[in-house]
Amino acid sequence: MSSEAHVVGKIALVCFLLFGPSAIAGQWETIATMPGLEYLPESAHRIGDRVYLIHRNTPREGAANFVIADDLDCQNQALRISWANGSLGKVTGRYYNNGKSQDRYASVDFKAADTDQVFYDWACKLPLQPERLVNVRTEQEGALTQVDISSVKRIGAVATLWMRHDYPTINFDPPYNAPFDSKREFVRLNCDTSRYSTLVGYDFMPDGTVTDGMIAPEEDTALTPSDSYAAAKEIACNTSMDLKSFAGIGGITSRPKPPLPPKRGIEDVAIPTEIAKTVARLLSILPDEPVVSEAKITQTSKSSLVQTSKQVIVVIKPKKDGTTRVQEIYDRGVSVDREVLGPVQLKSKMNSNMAEPSDVTLTTSLTVNSGTWAAGQELSFEIEMPATAGPKKFEMSCKIGEPIEANTIHRSLAGHAWPLECDRKGDSKMRGYYVGQLRYFFVAHSESSLGRSDSTIDGIEIGR
Repeated sequence: MSSEAHVVGKIALVCFLLFGPSAIAGQWETIATMPGLEYLPESAHRIGDRVYLIHRNTPREGAANFVIADDLDCQNQALRISWANGSLGKVTGRYYNNGKSQDRYASVDFKAADTDQVFYDWACKLPLQPERLVNVRTEQEGALTQVDISSVKRIGAVATLWMRHDYPTINFDPPYNAPFDSKREFVRLNCDTSRYSTLVGYDFMPDGTVTDGMIAPEEDTALTPSDSYAAAKEIACNTSMDLKSFAGIGGITSRPKPPLPPKRGIEDVAIPTEIAKTVARLLSILPDEPVVSEAKITQTSKSSLVQTSKQVIVVIKPKKDGTTRVQEIYDRGVSVDREVLGPVQLKSKMNSNMAEPSDVTLTTSLTVNSGTWAAGQELSFEIEMPATAGPKKFEMSCKIGEPIEANTIHRSLAGHAWPLECDRKGDSKMRGYYVGQLRYFFVAHSESSLGRSDSTIDGIEIGR
């Protein structure tokens, strides 16, 4: 296989469904040694032995097209695809992890392949000056504005250069939840009109990993004195400045950052002490029946939103402290871990082999407004959880029905089950059974603004 074919083949999974880029502006140039591929010259940037650039296939009408951000380790002849945008007709999306993770950041390792030699030889020999950063300004909240002095070029009234914005901590960029500690941008300045635009941008982590980026040039914008780009204009548009000796405001350019907290499993996070008493009270209300050590429910769920049926496996493990650990296993490697107490969720965590795992969502406030578990009684409670836009609160009330033999729900069950009809105020309704043997609320029917969903049990495996 030729090198150019191998590079294209690496993202074949992406190209097969390639759901990708919006219209891309910029002057693309053909890669002479690799027919059918083009690159964006202003995207090419060298940092030490690493070269970063954007390449694409020559666009074809009605066919799958792709745009790829490359990170090349020239010393070790290794390559990784930071991300890939792709398109097939009107269907678009971004892929990470060599096409395995859609529209959510996932890390990927360098890979070396002899078949990529032509690509290495071309990219690593591009006439790029190694980056030389200088600090030029300190912004509000501790950000540093930096200029790559070796990249400054001026033709007539137009100057171009690479800039870096160094932030005090690692943050996350929507919509892909991509982590970054700094951003590099290729900027065009008009020295006469004092206007600028960003042509290319990369999000970086401290180790040089690119996690996100933009390749659609922004509109020209007027500079203001408070704008960080105004500091770049003072350098790039000053024809009398000796750039070789320019040192800026001094100081280190790559500041150490506090590391991201370790990825946590649901078992790594304790129930907040603030709600421990309420959890104990709720536990005292729930019916006390002999429980199994583990159960696996295979159920079929049908949603009115998508008009399709899906099989879900639910693994249930009652714990000694009275709570229940639940794992819902969906298709395509997606699962959700929960810790529940009756109809109340205490913790949850989403897992996926298509994306970086999320953190644990924790109930931080819980109020129970009922005192007995009996037919005709109502169990009501209020919950608060953290969310991106601020704490999320909701109220729920569940009407308890007459207990039934649990084996009427499924022959594998023993003991009793209590019908529950729950109303989540202003949000949704649920109907199902609290099964004492499992310490688990099986939701058979739910309704919300997203439509209706019905679940039926196909089988239950009990471990005693």
